Amino acid sequence: MWSANVAQVYADDVMPPLIAVVAGALAVFVVVAAVLRDLRRAAIVVSAVAPPVLVFGHVDRVLGANGFEREVQIAAWAALIAGATLFAWRARRWL
Repeated sequence: MWSANVAQVYADDVMPPLIAVVAGALAVFVVVAAVLRDLRRAAIVVSAVAPPVLVFGHVDRVLGANGFEREVQIAAWAALIAGATLFAWRARRWL
């Protein structure tokens, strides 16, 4: 997104949120990796957690304009995260 607005937004404005997002994802990854004891399975879970965290507001705006309730979106994101977590938990032998 920044590359489309590089003439309007300075790197000093972009770096703090970027560092916060990367640090947050890394923290979640470390915790999940410790719980699952597998880096690959932790990556699956973090990959499912990241989109809801990063795009919730944008998706909510689009879905809300089309008549979807916020609870429907929350349930869908929760199902995605639960499904990815269940897959990661059970995929020990496949990965």
